[in-house]
Amino acid sequence: MKKKESPMRIAEGTWWLGSADRDGFVSTNSYLIYRDGVGVLIDPGPVRCFQEIREAALSIASIGEIAAAVVSNSTPDSGSSLPLWESIGFRGTVIAHWQTAIQLPLYGLASRILSVWNPAGEEHADFLGISTIPVPYLPASGSLASFDSVTGTLFSGQLFGGMGKKMQLFADEKYLNAMKSFHEQTMPSTPML
Repeated sequence: MKKKESPMRIAEGTWWLGSADRDGFVSTNSYLIYRDGVGVLIDPGPVRCFQEIREAALSIASIGEIAAAVVSNSTPDSGSSLPLWESIGFRGTVIAHWQTAIQLPLYGLASRILSVWNPAGEEHADFLGISTIPVPYLPASGSLASFDSVTGTLFSGQLFGGMGKKMQLFADEKYLNAMKSFHEQTMPSTPML
């Protein structure tokens, strides 16, 4: 029987929700910030990891307490599970870089989508003061990072993404090569790399 690893508290009021995608080549990392009865999902995750991520999140907060979901990029590993979250009662706001936000309606979402336009980043005080920081082309257009000033936690999206078998939450001696491989395969041009 596989040992349950999530949720894992990484900072005050902040949990890594885990990823069931241990056999995949690209890892998935979803987080929940939960303070004062309000939750913000950071990268709700892909469809194939929904059950594990949902169970971890709902062990901390009720679905009605999750006020927002931040989607850090347009790839399926970040937010393709959003329609499943809606099917269990998520009625919050989806926050995304404008280049990702224009693609999210293709999932058939009913949620309000808040586009981040400001290149210097925006603070979303209604959502625990989380700031979004556009990081275009790191690795793709429409990418962003999120910053929680209360705990000093940066949710980097795919900025420090890696690919390879046996990826883990914290970097080890093999991480730099895994990150280099990921960015070489996903960035649109060599000068950006």
